[in-house]
Amino acid sequence: MERLVVDMIHALEAVGLLVLVATRLTNEISAFVEALKRLFRGPGGGPEGRA
Repeated sequence: MERLVVDMIHALEAVGLLVLVATRLTNEISAFVEALKRLFRGPGGGPEGRA
């Protein structure tokens, strides 16, 4: 019984770590895409660029 509880806690830790990594990766990809948009749009290339 104690072993089952320990295994469940380890599984929850693993899931939490996966969620953390996925969130971090999503943020990094979003920042990269925004940087690419800015790079190709150039200065003052759109209404967002002038804001």
